[in-house]
Amino acid sequence: MASTSREPLCGYCAKIPFDPQTLLNLCRYNDPWSLGSGPRVQGSHCPFCKLVSLVISERDRIRASPPTILTKASEVKIYWEVSSWQNHRGAFGVLVETAPDSPDVTARTRTDYDKYPIFFSQDTVLAGTSDWHCCLKPFLEPKLDHGMVFSWLAECSTGHGHGCPHPTSQGVDLRQAIPGLASLRFIDVRRNCLTEQAVVPRYVALSYVWGGASTLKLTKANKAVLSETGAFKLGALSSSSGLPRTIQDAMALTRAVGFRYLWVDALCLTQDDPDELETGISVMDGIYECSWFTLVAAGGGNADFGLPGVTQEGRGRQNLCVEVAPNVRVGVHITLDELLAHSVYRTRAWTFQEEHLSRRVLYFVDNKIAFRCRRLELTETWTGDRSVEVSKRISESVEEAVNMWEEPIRDLSIILEHYSTLSLSYQGDTLRAMAGLLRRFSHAFKSEFFQGLPTAVFDIFILFTRPEHGEEVSLQRRNGFPSYSWAGWKGRKWLTQHTWIVWYTKYPDGDTKLLWGPPHNDSFPPADARYVGYRDRRPFKPPTTVTLNESNTQPSNYFSTAKTFPRSYPLLEFWTLAVHFNIHIQGTAKVKGDRDRGRANIICHDPLTSHGYVQMDGLEEMAFFESEGPFEFILLSEEHVCHTLYEQCRSLVSYHIMMLEWVDGVAERRGIGMLDIDAVQHSLDPGPVWKQILLA
Repeated sequence: MASTSREPLCGYCAKIPFDPQTLLNLCRYNDPWSLGSGPRVQGSHCPFCKLVSLVISERDRIRASPPTILTKASEVKIYWEVSSWQNHRGAFGVLVETAPDSPDVTARTRTDYDKYPIFFSQDTVLAGTSDWHCCLKPFLEPKLDHGMVFSWLAECSTGHGHGCPHPTSQGVDLRQAIPGLASLRFIDVRRNCLTEQAVVPRYVALSYVWGGASTLKLTKANKAVLSETGAFKLGALSSSSGLPRTIQDAMALTRAVGFRYLWVDALCLTQDDPDELETGISVMDGIYECSWFTLVAAGGGNADFGLPGVTQEGRGRQNLCVEVAPNVRVGVHITLDELLAHSVYRTRAWTFQEEHLSRRVLYFVDNKIAFRCRRLELTETWTGDRSVEVSKRISESVEEAVNMWEEPIRDLSIILEHYSTLSLSYQGDTLRAMAGLLRRFSHAFKSEFFQGLPTAVFDIFILFTRPEHGEEVSLQRRNGFPSYSWAGWKGRKWLTQHTWIVWYTKYPDGDTKLLWGPPHNDSFPPADARYVGYRDRRPFKPPTTVTLNESNTQPSNYFSTAKTFPRSYPLLEFWTLAVHFNIHIQGTAKVKGDRDRGRANIICHDPLTSHGYVQMDGLEEMAFFESEGPFEFILLSEEHVCHTLYEQCRSLVSYHIMMLEWVDGVAERRGIGMLDIDAVQHSLDPGPVWKQILLA
């Protein structure tokens, strides 16, 4: 029924045919409708203009940005799109084009609010005669529909076949399902207590942000009490040691959808038992992957936020649509990936592998509930054909890298780029929070990991740097980890690659071992030529103009252990070519967003003659870069002209290099870059030197 108090459409919006049947035949950018200038739209009383303004303000809210105030130079446009990622649902899109401030610039900037499409409501579609299969619900009830969740799980488990395989571990002995575990502890939501199982049951896992909330944790002291029937009933625990709201809601939902067991890290791993904690963390991938589904609490910043909708008081009724014309209601739908991308949950390192290794996930985010498996995405805001093909999702690259395992070098590169931006309360957990994923990649590479780097392809992964599209000026040093590993730096890293270096590791007790080689990794397939590893090792070939004795590749007793330790991690020991150059730091090197941020040219004396570049690490933190040169660089590997990682590359054009700083006889990485092959002969004093390096 039309509202008598509804404002009429403005002259601009009245030209839009709010009829699903008419719009179905239109394509995106086929004569988009102009709504006039930005200030006109944001100040209009027209109901559709208000909805367009809501799209803009919702993006500000989700992204925690200052309010967007459009200027007179901006024009708001509406287009109609039938999108494949939405299973060919029709939706309105909002586009803002802004004229340039400078007369020297002719291109208009475009902001496409494509993650905030506007859909017709269910009651609008039912009132018409068109065969419309997909639309928004008019509103959401305060309480979650448990039957809907059950139907989502059933649709996946019974209809997706090999695309979404069931956990093969159900009913299997734990030692077989998750090697390293003899038993696994769960919350029994029927008996309201902890229980241990030696056979994998059908269970739910919880992934959430601890935050600053006071969280009840399992300890040696309270283990017996929490294992007694009724231990988790309301009133059974003191107020100071009560269950956080998120865990309470997770228990209630687990019970409501017919499951008995819930796994929660804080209560299922003894937090003051280092051995049990380390074992549990190392197999975290198996724990989440073996669950029937995972509850992801992405709606708040701590464990007391809860799962809105599980209980009646968890959230209020939400109106999703507004009436813009008689019998026509439309509403804004924010995509799940957009909501997650700007949630506190997605900023945390510990939750990264928990979410991405789970087969099925039930999300609680922005007071809404959604479901995602490896085939489909479902949300409670939709009616009719609600599904979205997962293969079209924005987060496809990470999901594919985690789950496909077809190209481990590429996959690990993608994952590390994302993971290295995430937050940790304790930086020492950098590798522990990813232990499960690294274990899986160890199987994929058929080799061990050393300080977070796969030893079989060590020379590739030591070349990490800040990507060109990132916002950081440079990487920032992370204490407790070596500078040669991505784990030793904060910020996005993009992994780039023939080398001659034979890597050795020097341990705190003075023992030195070969890092990797086929004889040391029996499981590595000798015939697998796809791997760029030690089988291709060959002597260094210096440029024809340089004479060197490069026969030394094994560690000597040159380095004493007196000054190199105490360090909590092994050092790298190896021989390679060292050269010396000055650097010229460009004026925009410290400007965020500039394409040359954090970069310096490698020069001899003339700043206008560049022999390469170095992407500096920790530029804003270290006075090292302000000191007088020359600076030392070591050659790591060759850069050839080729199109793929595995093909034969013939044309050598430059070297991958690392910038070093020496302190008490030990070097640390201070940057990564490229050096022209002809530049080696121009090295400043003492010239090119074949040198033994001890790298922390």
